[in-house]
Amino acid sequence: MLSVHGETKAVLLSKADYEKLIGAPTHLVDFLRVSSLCGVSLDLERDSSLARDVYL
Repeated sequence: MLSVHGETKAVLLSKADYEKLIGAPTHLVDFLRVSSLCGVSLDLERDSSLARDVYL
């Protein structure tokens, strides 16, 4: 553990331990297939209205 003024601020890990901790990277599609959102219907249609004026 790494400390600043006696207070723990960070932990130092080897690359192998870090990779074990975070697991293998996953693609978004794979994540959604195994998540609780699997089977939820998503509305992916874009709004076709014109952009609104923004006053800065």
